[in-house]
Amino acid sequence: MDIVTFVETQFLNWGMLISRLSGMFLVTPLLSGRLIPVEVRAALVLFLSYIALPQTKAIPLDTPIILVVLSVLNNFLIGLAIGMFAFFILGAFSIAGELIGIESGFGLATAMDPTMEETPILGQLVYLLALFVFISLNGHLIVYSGILDSIEKFPLFLPELDFSFTNFLISGFVDMFVVALKISIPVIGYMFVVNMLLGLLSRLVPQMNVFMVGIPIKAVLVFIIFLGLIPIWAETAGKLSNVLERVIMQLLSK
Repeated sequence: MDIVTFVETQFLNWGMLISRLSGMFLVTPLLSGRLIPVEVRAALVLFLSYIALPQTKAIPLDTPIILVVLSVLNNFLIGLAIGMFAFFILGAFSIAGELIGIESGFGLATAMDPTMEETPILGQLVYLLALFVFISLNGHLIVYSGILDSIEKFPLFLPELDFSFTNFLISGFVDMFVVALKISIPVIGYMFVVNMLLGLLSRLVPQMNVFMVGIPIKAVLVFIIFLGLIPIWAETAGKLSNVLERVIMQLLSK
């Protein structure tokens, strides 16, 4: 295929695919991370969209520019919506880690950070654990397959978009916080008991500085509980990653 034929038959298709994949790369775990340079992500978008061209139908080059702009925007929103489901899974673990950090006292690291950046230590640790399981189960490839499958449900030339899937996204957003609470509730429960005991100790021994004593006690207990919960969290991340494909197919079937 020469360059003239490509421009006449596939150029607009390629642009629509680039827009849809850009929306996915914006929020999908690992692919949206700062560890991957922007140049590498841009090259991946161009390459992955190019190899998907055989699955598309040609869009005439003389299509009105207004319709082209609307289609590009709608394709970006579709890619963003599909990537959000993977983000919800990993986001639940990150929120759970932050909740644990607040209860255990590790959240103080955020206030003591000299760079003035928010660095939830346990949130990042739990997130990386879930991300490792997510990648091990090819979660990022599942999201890309969802983009390819979405071409049949949502054609590339899409000047009008039905936003009924937003309810599906809102439901997933709420479920993210529910999952985060379920993941963190064992540690929160233990820390509640420890705080109650420290409160009783402060009443029985007023001379003791319970604040200074409580921080190391909480840190040790959190590490012990954390080590015991790692296999459970890894299994949970695996189950949620397996659910991802089913959720995306459910979205595309609506």
